[in-house]
Amino acid sequence: MKSIFIFLKIKYIFMMFIMFLLVSQNNLFAQTQYHFGIKGGINFSNFSGKDAEGDENTPPFETKKGITVGIFTETPINNIFSFQSALLYSVKGAKNTEEEQGESVTATFNLNYIEIPILAKIYFPLKQTFAIYTFTGPELGIKIKSNFNVDVNGEKVKEKNMDSNTKSLDFGLLFGAGIALNLGKGKVFIEGGY
Repeated sequence: MKSIFIFLKIKYIFMMFIMFLLVSQNNLFAQTQYHFGIKGGINFSNFSGKDAEGDENTPPFETKKGITVGIFTETPINNIFSFQSALLYSVKGAKNTEEEQGESVTATFNLNYIEIPILAKIYFPLKQTFAIYTFTGPELGIKIKSNFNVDVNGEKVKEKNMDSNTKSLDFGLLFGAGIALNLGKGKVFIEGGY
C-alpha cells in the first residue's frame, strides 16, 4: 500500500511539473521575453483552529521558521503586468514549548511540501531601475513528508511519521508585495507575502 502511495505522490509531482512547464513556456499571445531565476527565503508558519489553541494541559502552538527554495519563471505581458509560476520546496509546521519539572520540552510538527504557485503581478515603475509590485494567485502544495518530534533540553527523544495524519494536498491563495531592482543583466526581487 505504501508503494502505491509513493507512486501517486510521484505522479502528482510529475503532473504539476508538466503544468509548471506549460504555463511558463506558453508564449502564444505575446512576443515577450521570459525571465528565469532562483527563489529562496524564510517562511513563518503556524497551526490555527480549535485544536491548535491549547488548553490547561497543553500550551498553544507557536510560529515555526522554515525555508522555501526553488526556481521560477516570469512572463511579462507588458511593462506593468506579468505572470509568474514557480516550483518550490517548502518546510512548514508549528511547535510548542513548555517547562516540565525543570526541563524544556519542545514538540515540533514538520510539514515538507512541493509548492506550485501561479501568480499575477502588477508593477508600479518608479524609476528605470526600481519598481514596486503586488501579486496574487493560487498555490498547490503537495506534501512530501510530515513528522512530529519531541526534544527535551535540545535532545531529540521521540520522532513519529505523521503522513497518515495529514492531507496530501494543500490549496491556498497567495498575495503580497515587493520591490524589483533592475541590475542591468538581471533583477533582484525582495518580497513578502501571505
